[in-house]
Amino acid sequence: MLLFITVVLIHWHIDREFYSDTVLTSGFLNRSTIGYSVTTRWTTDTLKAPLTLSNVRPPSLYFSYIQLSMIFLFTFLTFKEFLKIIRSVRLIQTFKKANIKSFRSIGKYFLLIFILTSFSVVYFKQGMFYGFSLSFTPLILMFVAYILAEIFKEGNDLSEENQLTI
Repeated sequence: MLLFITVVLIHWHIDREFYSDTVLTSGFLNRSTIGYSVTTRWTTDTLKAPLTLSNVRPPSLYFSYIQLSMIFLFTFLTFKEFLKIIRSVRLIQTFKKANIKSFRSIGKYFLLIFILTSFSVVYFKQGMFYGFSLSFTPLILMFVAYILAEIFKEGNDLSEENQLTI
């Protein structure tokens, strides 16, 4: 996906008119059902849709690109940490401190994903969109990851206590 949006960004610089029919609606820009968004248009022509991808201002497009790239990066890091946990469980090293760190890292990544997906700002040539939305899925997954970190911490304490028992 990162490669795809990078290709779109480069192609946007080469041929903006290719994206003149791609209208960015508030449903596309706002990623959740719970939130607040404002769309402003500075045109008197009601037939012309200025909120197209070809009319996005470059700094706004770069900001959206960086925002999406960071979301993809944190999603990748989350999967990487999760695979480390799965690998250690397969090796029967379930309650190790590395798993506790991995679950805490996953929680941090989900918090950052929640923050990054909660707002969007796009400036067009003849309008603007800004919105704030709450996507509860990353927030719930963050809480689950922290709860699992605490469960694994207790398991680690019990396994260390068990090893010291003669």
